[in-house]
Amino acid sequence: MTDRQRLPARRGALNFEVEHNLRRYTVALGFHDDGRLGEIFVTSTKAGSDSQIVANEAAVLASLLLQFGGDIEGMADAMPRNEDGSPQGIMGAVLDAALLIIPEETETSVPA
Repeated sequence: MTDRQRLPARRGALNFEVEHNLRRYTVALGFHDDGRLGEIFVTSTKAGSDSQIVANEAAVLASLLLQFGGDIEGMADAMPRNEDGSPQGIMGAVLDAALLIIPEETETSVPA
């Protein structure tokens, strides 16, 4: 097992929104100094709802996995999918959206 790679107190971040199953979620991604993704936060407009709690818990687990050496591509590939390939759950939708956004944004928005 790899040691946990904690993020610096001040770090680059990227915010965006995802809609899944008719609910809107705000996602914040935090980055290590070298530009690697290190944390994910997910909030919804229905604070305290079951969907918000599940999204928050999944984001905490994904963040820990990233900090212990996991990669976002592997996590996205492991998410359950519908027959059309779309994600079944919010974390799959978050990871898919992040994979589309990160490559184009990290060069200009996230300090390396």
